[in-house]
Amino acid sequence: MGWLEPQMWQGSPSGERWQDRYASLSGREREVIALVVSGLMNKQVGGELGISEITGKAHRGWMMQKMKAGALADLVKIAAKLEVHR
Repeated sequence: MGWLEPQMWQGSPSGERWQDRYASLSGREREVIALVVSGLMNKQVGGELGISEITGKAHRGWMMQKMKAGALADLVKIAAKLEVHR
């Protein structure tokens, strides 16, 4: 069974849900997630937000950890369920 199965969407044994994880993101991390899942590369994310590519990568890393996404494909699936868009 995959980690994006309906029971994980509704809540894990710890009571944590994807919506709760998204709510824990900072405003900047929410901006980054929207840009990343829309297909922008790190350099483009930095340009859009007026930050360096390295800072954008750092925000992306923290956001991936908070969302517990192991890969970009996982993050895209989560964002789609949360209706995150640019």
